[in-house]
Amino acid sequence: MKIPHGVALGVAYVESAFSRLIGKEPGIPVEGVKIARHKMFVDASRARRELGFSRAGAAALERAVRWYQANGYVRAGRRRR
Repeated sequence: MKIPHGVALGVAYVESAFSRLIGKEPGIPVEGVKIARHKMFVDASRARRELGFSRAGAAALERAVRWYQANGYVRAGRRRR
């Protein structure tokens, strides 16, 4: 679901204030919402050339998803294609 940036930023500020009151880390960090507004592109050619980096992005993403599932951050569900 896509929501306007201003709404997301407002929710992040409110959630951050509430999180401070109850002594927990915010689930929606304000800085994360601010950064999400910008499009970012990455070029891994230098890592491949100078460091021998050759892992496929899909494999790295799959490992990250498994880690989040194993640590309770997300539930395993049906795969969408």
